[in-house]
Amino acid sequence: MIRTLLILSIIALAACTTLNQDKNSLEQFPAEAQWIGDAAEQAPTDSLMYLDDPSPLFRKDFKTEAKVNSAKLYISAAGYYRATINGNRIGDQLLDPAWTNYSKRIYFSEYDITSDITDGENCLGVTLGNGFYNPLPMKMWGGRNIREELPTGRPIFIAALVLEYDNGESEMIVSDNSWSYEYGPMLRNSVYLGEVYDADREIDGWNLPGYQDSNWEKALVKKSPGGKLQKLFFPPIQLTEKISPIEIYEQEEGLYIVDMGVNFTGSYKIKLKGNKGDTISFRFGERIYDDGAINPMTTVCGQIKRAGVGGSGAPAIAWQIDKYIFGEDGEAYYSPEFTFHTYRYMEISGLDEKPQTSDITGHFLHTNVPKNVR
Repeated sequence: MIRTLLILSIIALAACTTLNQDKNSLEQFPAEAQWIGDAAEQAPTDSLMYLDDPSPLFRKDFKTEAKVNSAKLYISAAGYYRATINGNRIGDQLLDPAWTNYSKRIYFSEYDITSDITDGENCLGVTLGNGFYNPLPMKMWGGRNIREELPTGRPIFIAALVLEYDNGESEMIVSDNSWSYEYGPMLRNSVYLGEVYDADREIDGWNLPGYQDSNWEKALVKKSPGGKLQKLFFPPIQLTEKISPIEIYEQEEGLYIVDMGVNFTGSYKIKLKGNKGDTISFRFGERIYDDGAINPMTTVCGQIKRAGVGGSGAPAIAWQIDKYIFGEDGEAYYSPEFTFHTYRYMEISGLDEKPQTSDITGHFLHTNVPKNVR
Protein backbone atom coordinates (compact mmCIF):
# COMPACT_ATOMS: atom_id res chain seq x y z
CA MET A 1 0.00 0.00 0.00
CA ILE A 2 1.03 3.61 -0.51
CA ARG A 3 0.83 4.18 3.26
CA THR A 4 3.42 1.44 3.80
CA LEU A 5 5.65 2.77 1.03
CA LEU A 6 5.57 6.22 2.65
CA ILE A 7 6.90 4.80 5.91
CA LEU A 8 9.50 2.67 4.15
CA SER A 9 10.75 5.69 2.21
CA ILE A 10 11.36 7.52 5.48
CA ILE A 11 13.39 4.63 6.87
CA ALA A 12 15.42 4.23 3.68
CA LEU A 13 16.20 7.92 3.39
CA ALA A 14 17.42 7.99 6.97
CA ALA A 15 20.18 5.66 5.88
CA CYS A 16 21.18 7.20 2.55
CA THR A 17 20.28 10.88 2.27
CA THR A 18 21.95 13.94 3.79
CA LEU A 19 21.19 17.65 3.73
CA ASN A 20 23.47 20.66 3.91
CA GLN A 21 23.78 21.94 7.47
CA ASP A 22 24.13 25.54 8.59
CA LYS A 23 27.51 26.01 10.25
CA ASN A 24 25.73 27.69 13.17
CA SER A 25 23.32 24.81 13.67
CA LEU A 26 23.30 22.74 16.84
CA GLU A 27 24.10 19.09 16.24
CA GLN A 28 23.28 18.16 19.84
CA PHE A 29 19.96 19.02 21.43
CA PRO A 30 20.33 21.61 24.24
CA ALA A 31 20.67 19.76 27.53
CA GLU A 32 18.61 22.39 29.37
CA ALA A 33 15.38 21.34 27.63
CA GLN A 34 13.13 18.76 29.23
CA TRP A 35 10.48 16.42 27.88
CA ILE A 36 7.06 17.72 28.90
CA GLY A 37 3.45 16.63 28.54
CA ASP A 38 0.02 16.74 30.15
CA ALA A 39 -1.32 15.04 33.28
CA ALA A 40 -3.68 12.62 31.50
CA GLU A 41 -3.03 8.96 32.13
CA GLN A 42 -3.17 6.19 29.61
CA ALA A 43 -6.53 4.44 29.38
CA PRO A 44 -6.43 1.28 31.52
CA THR A 45 -8.06 -0.98 28.92
CA ASP A 46 -7.84 -1.29 25.15
CA SER A 47 -11.51 -0.49 24.58
CA LEU A 48 -11.28 2.83 26.43
CA MET A 49 -8.51 4.01 24.11
CA TYR A 50 -11.09 4.47 21.36
CA LEU A 51 -12.97 7.14 23.33
CA ASP A 52 -12.38 10.88 22.95
CA ASP A 53 -8.90 11.93 24.06
CA PRO A 54 -8.45 15.63 23.21
CA SER A 55 -5.03 16.77 22.05
CA PRO A 56 -3.26 19.13 24.46
CA LEU A 57 -2.23 22.67 23.53
CA PHE A 58 0.95 24.03 25.16
CA ARG A 59 1.99 27.66 25.31
CA LYS A 60 4.93 29.71 26.57
CA ASP A 61 5.11 33.52 26.65
CA PHE A 62 8.53 35.15 26.52
CA LYS A 63 9.93 38.64 26.08
CA THR A 64 12.95 39.59 24.01
CA GLU A 65 15.47 41.74 25.84
CA ALA A 66 17.13 43.41 22.83
CA LYS A 67 17.12 43.33 19.03
CA VAL A 68 17.22 39.73 17.85
CA ASN A 69 19.88 38.78 15.32
CA SER A 70 19.04 35.09 15.25
CA ALA A 71 16.26 32.86 16.57
CA LYS A 72 16.37 29.11 16.04
CA LEU A 73 13.90 26.58 17.34
CA TYR A 74 14.94 22.99 17.98
CA ILE A 75 12.01 20.67 18.57
CA SER A 76 10.93 17.05 18.55
CA ALA A 77 8.20 14.87 19.96
CA ALA A 78 7.27 11.34 20.80
CA GLY A 79 4.15 11.40 18.65
CA TYR A 80 3.52 14.33 16.30
CA TYR A 81 3.63 18.08 16.92
CA ARG A 82 2.54 21.32 15.35
CA ALA A 83 4.47 24.40 16.47
CA THR A 84 3.55 28.07 16.15
CA ILE A 85 5.20 31.39 16.91
CA ASN A 86 2.83 34.28 17.62
CA GLY A 87 0.00 32.30 16.07
CA ASN A 88 1.82 31.45 12.83
CA ARG A 89 2.77 27.92 11.90
CA ILE A 90 6.49 27.19 12.12
CA GLY A 91 7.95 25.54 9.06
CA ASP A 92 6.32 23.40 6.38
CA GLN A 93 7.14 19.94 7.74
CA LEU A 94 4.20 17.63 8.36
CA LEU A 95 3.71 14.47 10.41
CA ASP A 96 6.96 15.31 12.18
CA PRO A 97 9.11 13.71 13.52
CA ALA A 98 9.68 10.66 11.36
CA TRP A 99 8.59 7.37 12.89
CA THR A 100 11.39 5.58 14.77
CA ASN A 101 11.82 3.22 17.67
CA TYR A 102 11.55 5.98 20.28
CA SER A 103 13.65 4.04 22.78
CA LYS A 104 16.61 4.09 20.39
CA ARG A 105 16.51 7.25 18.25
CA ILE A 106 14.33 10.36 17.92
CA TYR A 107 14.92 12.93 15.19
CA PHE A 108 14.70 16.63 15.99
CA SER A 109 14.17 19.49 13.55
CA GLU A 110 15.64 22.98 13.39
CA TYR A 111 13.70 26.05 12.26
CA ASP A 112 15.02 29.55 11.68
CA ILE A 113 12.25 31.82 12.99
CA THR A 114 14.25 35.05 13.23
CA SER A 115 11.83 36.99 11.03
CA ASP A 116 8.85 35.82 13.11
CA ILE A 117 10.13 37.17 16.43
CA THR A 118 8.76 40.56 17.46
CA ASP A 119 10.37 43.14 19.72
CA GLY A 120 8.96 42.55 23.18
CA GLU A 121 6.24 39.96 23.83
CA ASN A 122 6.13 36.64 21.96
CA CYS A 123 4.47 33.27 22.34
CA LEU A 124 5.44 29.73 21.39
CA GLY A 125 2.61 27.24 20.90
CA VAL A 126 2.71 23.47 20.48
CA THR A 127 -0.12 21.03 19.70
CA LEU A 128 0.54 17.33 20.22
CA GLY A 129 -0.76 14.38 18.23
CA ASN A 130 -0.57 10.65 18.90
CA GLY A 131 1.39 9.63 15.82
CA PHE A 132 2.97 6.20 16.10
CA TYR A 133 3.96 6.74 19.75
CA ASN A 134 0.39 6.45 21.03
CA PRO A 135 -1.34 4.27 18.42
CA LEU A 136 -4.67 2.56 18.95
CA PRO A 137 -4.34 -1.09 20.04
CA MET A 138 -5.78 -2.52 16.85
CA LYS A 139 -4.82 -6.04 15.90
CA MET A 140 -3.86 -5.57 12.26
CA TRP A 141 -2.95 -8.01 9.50
CA GLY A 142 -4.02 -11.05 11.44
CA GLY A 143 -3.22 -9.86 14.95
CA ARG A 144 -0.22 -7.53 14.98
CA ASN A 145 -0.64 -4.75 17.55
CA ILE A 146 1.88 -1.89 17.28
CA ARG A 147 1.58 -1.28 21.00
CA GLU A 148 3.03 -4.73 21.62
CA GLU A 149 5.82 -4.35 19.07
CA LEU A 150 7.40 -0.98 19.91
CA PRO A 151 7.72 1.45 22.86
CA THR A 152 4.59 3.57 23.26
CA GLY A 153 3.22 6.19 25.64
CA ARG A 154 1.36 9.46 25.97
CA PRO A 155 2.51 12.15 23.47
CA ILE A 156 5.26 14.43 24.80
CA PHE A 157 7.64 16.96 23.28
CA ILE A 158 10.95 18.71 23.84
CA ALA A 159 11.94 22.16 22.55
CA ALA A 160 14.60 24.83 22.80
CA LEU A 161 14.50 28.32 21.28
CA VAL A 162 17.97 29.89 21.04
CA LEU A 163 17.95 33.69 20.77
CA GLU A 164 21.05 35.63 19.76
CA TYR A 165 20.90 39.39 20.39
CA ASP A 166 22.77 42.15 18.57
CA ASN A 167 24.46 43.16 21.84
CA GLY A 168 26.30 39.83 21.86
CA GLU A 169 24.17 38.23 24.54
CA SER A 170 22.07 35.11 24.09
CA GLU A 171 19.04 33.52 25.73
CA MET A 172 17.40 30.10 25.61
CA ILE A 173 13.70 29.36 26.04
CA VAL A 174 13.27 25.65 26.78
CA SER A 175 10.47 23.20 27.43
CA ASP A 176 9.97 22.79 31.18
CA ASN A 177 7.22 23.05 33.78
CA SER A 178 6.85 26.81 33.19
CA TRP A 179 4.76 26.04 30.09
CA SER A 180 0.97 25.89 30.40
CA TYR A 181 -1.49 23.58 28.68
CA GLU A 182 -5.18 23.07 27.98
CA TYR A 183 -7.13 20.65 25.80
CA GLY A 184 -8.17 21.83 22.36
CA PRO A 185 -10.66 21.01 19.61
CA MET A 186 -9.05 17.83 18.28
CA LEU A 187 -11.05 15.13 20.06
CA ARG A 188 -9.36 12.14 18.43
CA ASN A 189 -6.45 11.57 16.09
CA SER A 190 -5.11 8.34 14.66
CA VAL A 191 -2.74 7.88 11.73
CA TYR A 192 -4.90 4.95 10.60
CA LEU A 193 -8.50 5.78 11.52
CA GLY A 194 -8.55 9.56 11.09
CA GLU A 195 -9.39 12.67 13.09
CA VAL A 196 -12.38 14.16 14.90
CA TYR A 197 -12.33 17.96 15.21
CA ASP A 198 -14.87 19.93 17.28
CA ALA A 199 -14.65 23.61 16.34
CA ASP A 200 -16.83 24.54 19.32
CA ARG A 201 -13.80 23.75 21.51
CA GLU A 202 -11.46 26.12 19.70
CA ILE A 203 -9.66 28.58 21.99
CA ASP A 204 -9.26 31.91 20.25
CA GLY A 205 -5.84 33.50 20.65
CA TRP A 206 -4.38 30.72 22.78
CA ASN A 207 -1.05 30.84 20.91
CA LEU A 208 -0.74 34.63 20.84
CA PRO A 209 1.28 36.71 23.31
CA GLY A 210 -0.70 38.12 26.20
CA TYR A 211 -3.39 35.43 26.24
CA GLN A 212 -4.65 34.97 29.81
CA ASP A 213 -3.83 31.37 30.69
CA SER A 214 -4.15 31.60 34.48
CA ASN A 215 -6.74 28.82 34.44
CA TRP A 216 -4.54 26.50 32.36
CA GLU A 217 -2.59 23.65 33.95
CA LYS A 218 1.19 23.65 34.24
CA ALA A 219 3.02 21.21 32.00
CA LEU A 220 4.56 18.17 33.66
CA VAL A 221 8.17 17.15 33.17
CA LYS A 222 8.15 13.64 31.72
CA LYS A 223 10.62 10.81 31.48
CA SER A 224 12.43 10.64 28.16
CA PRO A 225 11.31 7.87 25.80
CA GLY A 226 14.94 6.79 25.99
CA GLY A 227 16.07 7.33 22.42
CA LYS A 228 19.02 9.50 21.45
CA LEU A 229 18.00 12.86 20.03
CA GLN A 230 19.56 13.06 16.58
CA LYS A 231 19.30 15.96 14.16
CA LEU A 232 17.14 15.32 11.11
CA PHE A 233 19.46 14.74 8.15
CA PHE A 234 17.03 13.54 5.46
CA PRO A 235 14.10 15.23 3.70
CA PRO A 236 11.00 15.66 5.86
CA ILE A 237 7.40 14.90 4.90
CA GLN A 238 5.94 17.93 3.15
CA LEU A 239 3.05 19.01 0.95
CA THR A 240 4.54 18.65 -2.54
CA GLU A 241 1.49 18.96 -4.79
CA LYS A 242 -2.04 20.31 -4.62
CA ILE A 243 -4.65 18.29 -6.49
CA SER A 244 -7.98 19.62 -7.76
CA PRO A 245 -11.04 17.34 -8.00
CA ILE A 246 -12.21 16.42 -11.49
CA GLU A 247 -15.80 15.73 -10.44
CA ILE A 248 -18.24 15.87 -7.54
CA TYR A 249 -21.54 14.02 -7.76
CA GLU A 250 -24.43 13.19 -5.44
CA GLN A 251 -24.44 9.41 -5.13
CA GLU A 252 -27.63 9.49 -3.07
CA GLU A 253 -29.49 12.27 -1.29
CA GLY A 254 -27.08 14.20 0.90
CA LEU A 255 -24.13 11.91 0.08
CA TYR A 256 -21.48 13.46 -2.14
CA ILE A 257 -18.57 11.70 -3.85
CA VAL A 258 -15.46 13.69 -4.73
CA ASP A 259 -13.27 12.23 -7.47
CA MET A 260 -9.72 13.56 -7.19
CA GLY A 261 -8.80 11.98 -10.52
CA VAL A 262 -5.73 10.21 -9.15
CA ASN A 263 -4.91 7.88 -6.30
CA PHE A 264 -2.48 9.41 -3.79
CA THR A 265 -1.42 9.50 -0.16
CA GLY A 266 -2.00 12.66 1.80
CA SER A 267 -4.68 14.93 3.12
CA TYR A 268 -6.97 17.71 1.92
CA LYS A 269 -8.33 21.17 2.66
CA ILE A 270 -12.02 21.89 2.32
CA LYS A 271 -14.29 24.91 2.68
CA LEU A 272 -17.38 24.03 4.73
CA LYS A 273 -20.68 25.71 5.56
CA GLY A 274 -23.00 24.65 8.35
CA ASN A 275 -24.66 25.40 11.67
CA LYS A 276 -23.38 24.93 15.19
CA GLY A 277 -23.36 21.26 16.09
CA ASP A 278 -23.54 20.03 12.49
CA THR A 279 -21.20 17.09 11.93
CA ILE A 280 -19.55 16.62 8.53
CA SER A 281 -18.10 13.15 7.92
CA PHE A 282 -15.49 12.10 5.38
CA ARG A 283 -14.70 8.57 4.23
CA PHE A 284 -12.06 7.55 1.72
CA GLY A 285 -11.52 4.91 -0.90
CA GLU A 286 -9.29 4.05 -3.81
CA ARG A 287 -12.20 2.80 -5.90
CA ILE A 288 -15.97 3.08 -6.33
CA TYR A 289 -18.66 0.46 -6.90
CA ASP A 290 -20.62 0.19 -10.14
CA ASP A 291 -23.41 2.35 -8.71
CA GLY A 292 -20.95 5.17 -7.96
CA ALA A 293 -20.80 4.53 -4.20
CA ILE A 294 -17.40 4.73 -2.57
CA ASN A 295 -15.62 1.45 -1.88
CA PRO A 296 -14.04 2.16 1.53
CA MET A 297 -12.89 -1.45 1.84
CA THR A 298 -9.96 -0.53 -0.39
CA THR A 299 -8.45 1.58 2.39
CA VAL A 300 -9.31 -0.47 5.46
CA CYS A 301 -6.57 -0.45 8.11
CA GLY A 302 -4.77 -3.74 8.64
CA GLN A 303 -7.44 -5.81 6.87
CA ILE A 304 -9.87 -5.29 9.75
CA LYS A 305 -13.04 -5.91 7.76
CA ARG A 306 -15.40 -7.64 10.20
CA ALA A 307 -16.37 -7.56 13.88
CA GLY A 308 -14.06 -9.27 16.34
CA VAL A 309 -10.92 -9.05 14.20
CA GLY A 310 -9.43 -5.79 15.50
CA GLY A 311 -9.59 -6.52 19.21
CA SER A 312 -11.48 -4.98 22.14
CA GLY A 313 -12.98 -1.59 21.25
CA ALA A 314 -11.82 -1.64 17.65
CA PRO A 315 -14.34 -0.79 14.91
CA ALA A 316 -15.88 -3.73 13.09
CA ILE A 317 -14.50 -2.24 9.88
CA ALA A 318 -11.44 -0.01 10.26
CA TRP A 319 -12.39 2.65 7.73
CA GLN A 320 -10.50 5.90 7.35
CA ILE A 321 -12.93 8.54 8.64
CA ASP A 322 -12.56 12.22 9.56
CA LYS A 323 -15.25 14.30 11.25
CA TYR A 324 -15.65 18.06 11.57
CA ILE A 325 -18.15 19.46 14.10
CA PHE A 326 -19.21 23.08 13.61
CA GLY A 327 -18.84 25.71 16.29
CA GLU A 328 -20.32 29.22 16.18
CA ASP A 329 -18.82 30.12 12.81
CA GLY A 330 -21.02 29.05 9.93
CA GLU A 331 -18.13 28.89 7.46
CA ALA A 332 -14.81 27.18 8.02
CA TYR A 333 -11.78 25.70 6.33
CA TYR A 334 -10.76 22.26 7.57
CA SER A 335 -7.60 20.25 7.00
CA PRO A 336 -6.63 17.29 9.23
CA GLU A 337 -3.32 17.68 11.04
CA PHE A 338 -2.18 14.35 12.50
CA THR A 339 -3.49 11.77 10.05
CA PHE A 340 -3.17 10.91 6.38
CA HIS A 341 -5.20 8.91 3.90
CA THR A 342 -4.75 6.82 0.78
CA TYR A 343 -7.54 7.68 -1.64
CA ARG A 344 -8.85 8.84 -4.96
CA TYR A 345 -12.47 9.17 -3.83
CA MET A 346 -13.80 11.09 -0.84
CA GLU A 347 -17.32 10.59 0.48
CA ILE A 348 -18.84 13.57 2.29
CA SER A 349 -22.03 13.46 4.37
CA GLY A 350 -23.70 16.07 6.58
CA LEU A 351 -23.65 19.02 4.15
CA ASP A 352 -26.82 20.93 3.29
CA GLU A 353 -25.72 21.46 -0.32
CA LYS A 354 -23.34 20.04 -2.85
CA PRO A 355 -19.78 21.36 -2.54
CA GLN A 356 -17.99 22.94 -5.47
CA THR A 357 -14.73 21.58 -6.88
CA SER A 358 -13.14 24.92 -5.95
CA ASP A 359 -13.96 24.21 -2.29
CA ILE A 360 -11.69 21.16 -2.08
CA THR A 361 -7.97 20.67 -2.61
CA GLY A 362 -6.12 17.38 -2.25
CA HIS A 363 -2.75 17.52 -0.50
CA PHE A 364 -0.13 15.08 -1.78
CA LEU A 365 2.21 14.37 1.15
CA HIS A 366 5.44 12.41 1.03
CA THR A 367 9.08 12.47 2.00
CA ASN A 368 10.31 15.34 -0.15
CA VAL A 369 13.19 13.71 -1.98
CA PRO A 370 14.82 16.02 -4.58
CA LYS A 371 14.15 14.71 -8.08
CA ASN A 372 17.84 14.82 -9.00
CA VAL A 373 18.92 12.47 -6.20
CA ARG A 374 20.57 9.32 -7.59
